[in-house]
Amino acid sequence: MTIKLATQNDGEAVCALRLEALQTEPGVFGSSYAQESLYDEAQWRAWSAGPGKAIFLLYDGESLIGLTGILAHRDDPTTAMCIASYLKPAYRGQKLSRLFYQARLDWARQPGIWLPRNSPGASHLARRHHRTRNLLRATTIARTVHRI
Repeated sequence: MTIKLATQNDGEAVCALRLEALQTEPGVFGSSYAQESLYDEAQWRAWSAGPGKAIFLLYDGESLIGLTGILAHRDDPTTAMCIASYLKPAYRGQKLSRLFYQARLDWARQPGIWLPRNSPGASHLARRHHRTRNLLRATTIARTVHRI
C-alpha cells in the first residue's frame, strides 16, 4: 500500500473516487453526488489540493482504493477537521484507516494547526492510534510518497 499527498494534478483521480464514494455511501458525507458531479476540472483540481488542506490518496499498487482529507477551519486555522474519508468496500476491515489517521495527524502537527482533544471522533482515533503507535510511526507522512 502507498499513501500519497494529492496535488492539483490528481484532480481527475480524486474526482472519480470521490464521486464513487458519494454514490456508494450517500448520506455519509456533507455533500451529494448530484452536487459534486457538476464540478468542472478546475473545481476538482482545487478540491484536490490547496492552502489549509490536505487530501491523501491510498493506492494498492497502481489502483486508487481510498482517500481522506483534513481541512483547517476557515474561522480558526489552528483547528483542523477530518473530512471525506472513503475506502473501497473490498479493502475495509483491514485496518487501513490507521494510515488515513496517521497522515491526517502528521499534517495537523504542522505549526499552527491542531486537532481538538474534545472531539469524540478524534478521541476514539487517538486511543486507537496510541495502541498502534509503533506500527504507525513507520508510516509517517512528510508531504511525500511513502511505501509501507
